[in-house]
Amino acid sequence: MNTLISTTESVFGHLLANQPIPNTDKAVKKLLKEHGVLVEFMFLNGLKFIRNPQKLLSVDYVILDIYILIGSDDSEALNKILQDYYEYEPQPDDESADELSFDKAKGRLIPVAGYQLYIELVMALGFPKEHILFCSNHAEEQKDIQAVFKQAKIELPLLLSKDDKAEVQAWVKERR
Repeated sequence: MNTLISTTESVFGHLLANQPIPNTDKAVKKLLKEHGVLVEFMFLNGLKFIRNPQKLLSVDYVILDIYILIGSDDSEALNKILQDYYEYEPQPDDESADELSFDKAKGRLIPVAGYQLYIELVMALGFPKEHILFCSNHAEEQKDIQAVFKQAKIELPLLLSKDDKAEVQAWVKERR
């Protein structure tokens, strides 16, 4: 079973009442939207969503994955985040060195991209931290995110494993 299907089942299975889950991002987004759930699969799309006041006001709760793929690389917002927090040093005179620096910084962001979205939501936008759930697939991801929060001296929000379907689905059900 692919990750998209298994993750959707783990988190929203009760909501979908055993409906077949499609195997493309677009189809899953459409299916979940029919059930009142808005979802983004890429970091940059999530960042755009939460930075759009109209969209953010349309949600009461947020579920963040820890490890999130970034998306297209042509974003000024991404460049700023990578420069400010992930050691990206633009090299305007050396395209190869610039690409290497960018890729290394992006590689440092991916395993903790959910943290970056959390900080944006809570610190910059004042979203209630009690309305955010972190989910992860692997114990290693949980250790990474715990370390990032500890280093920043910020209390770790609720963090559940997607493997614990009953607990994750109960959180979602209670908040619907």
